[in-house]
Amino acid sequence: RRFTWAGGFGKPTVLNVAGNSQAVPILLGLPTEVEPNDDNPHANLLSIGSYVTGNITTPDSRDVYSVNIAVAGSYIFETSGLVGSCGLGIELDTFISLASAAGTTIGTNDNFTSGTGRFCSRIQATLTPGTYYLTVLGTGASGLASHGRYRLEFRSTI
Repeated sequence: RRFTWAGGFGKPTVLNVAGNSQAVPILLGLPTEVEPNDDNPHANLLSIGSYVTGNITTPDSRDVYSVNIAVAGSYIFETSGLVGSCGLGIELDTFISLASAAGTTIGTNDNFTSGTGRFCSRIQATLTPGTYYLTVLGTGASGLASHGRYRLEFRSTI
């Protein structure tokens, strides 16, 4: 169904299980950023092995995510288009940067070629335990969309 699995928006379908009828709403959705998340104090927490969808629109020029690394290792942060490919159509041309809690830049990236587009972004870094901040920006440097939607994935290479 359009807004939920077991019923329409706002009014769930009645299900009968073993003679017991109950209204059961089952909401489907995407993990989405929570505004405001434009700076480190308001950063959204991102877990290893997860993803989030975000949107860069005026006046929201950046999204910041906080990650807590408990075990040293190699990690990947990668943006892709939410629908379609990065920087093409309605999707955003992203630029990402990763910094330590002290503000030291670990890495930046723009225009990584992936399976979903030539204008996605990817950082792979070996990180030690601690807190890090990943910033997603829209960029018009390639002459593409500097505002729109994106998908950010955070995973371990192990």
